[in-house]
Amino acid sequence: MSKKIKIKAKQYTKIPRPVKINWTQYMADTAGCGTIRVVYPSLLLNQLHDREIKTESMYTNRFNPHKEAYNGTSFVVFQRSATEPQLQMIQHLKRILPNLPIIYEIDDSLMDISEYNFASKFYKPLTSTIETILKTVDGVITSTSHLRSKYIKYNKNIRVIENHLPKFVWGDVEDNTKETDSPRIVYAGSFNHFNQHGEGGDMDKEFVSYILGTVYKYQWVFVGGMPHELKGDSRIEYHPWKTVYELPKFLKSLNCDIVIAPLEDNTFNASKSNIKALEAVALGLPLVCSNVEPYKNLTSPQDTTEGLINQIDMLCDDTDLRAKNWYSNYTTLKDQLFWEDNNNANVYHYMDQYLKLVGKRL
Repeated sequence: MSKKIKIKAKQYTKIPRPVKINWTQYMADTAGCGTIRVVYPSLLLNQLHDREIKTESMYTNRFNPHKEAYNGTSFVVFQRSATEPQLQMIQHLKRILPNLPIIYEIDDSLMDISEYNFASKFYKPLTSTIETILKTVDGVITSTSHLRSKYIKYNKNIRVIENHLPKFVWGDVEDNTKETDSPRIVYAGSFNHFNQHGEGGDMDKEFVSYILGTVYKYQWVFVGGMPHELKGDSRIEYHPWKTVYELPKFLKSLNCDIVIAPLEDNTFNASKSNIKALEAVALGLPLVCSNVEPYKNLTSPQDTTEGLINQIDMLCDDTDLRAKNWYSNYTTLKDQLFWEDNNNANVYHYMDQYLKLVGKRL
């Protein structure tokens, strides 16, 4: 388990009320983490019914180089930037508006992407540029404390905002465990979890063999990506990836019984968030997961492939055990689950963490 970073006590200037906070966010990822960490919280912030705090959170992937465009802007955010042109955008703003805080938002360790992940070929040559971006910006937002510990050598001013789900998309949570003769086991993740030219990835050869050996006992369901060795097998149910807007409704429509989240124990995965655990809880289903950093505080994370296999078999045979698994994870994650819970507490925390990077607080 990663060592927790102690954040030194710091004095923040409390913003007098009423206040209007404006910020612009430049998105590199407009599909996955960009939507989860920029679009959804921005929509909720801009709809807050708060007479004392008004926000105008704008997101775009089109850079505006003109000084006048930032009049009244509290700070600018660059999400997942990594390329030389994106670094030049940041440097340009630093030149023309030296007092405008620039913040970097990131939810992956881009310098540690596993070789089997096809994104590695894109990001590996950009390591030096990413490091320069981290050193240039005024502050950094990460999705986990572990990721903060990875980036703090480049920038000491880092705050953590955990991932949350939008309740207005996912809906209310309830236990969806049920008796079934042929349990449906779902994996929902992108193709970059697997080597697309052979073995390797977050499901090893032993796990793939287990799937192939149980296709007449369980219904295996893959959404998005799947191991290379399973492609084209008609006994396995496969669905192309859905957008983050479509995914909640689609996953619910699959009527599955167990969610699996196997991850290889490596540096990149240790810095990932627990988003798949949040999704399983929101679906009302038990989760079988690896004992890696994002899942260490959940119910029965497994150290080995054999452990994952045994847990799947036990859950398939015992509906009550499935319900206990789900409820235990729900209890652990309920305060993190939705942005809107507890009177939008997670939305306010989101805004406050950004403000604290620039020495202010709500």
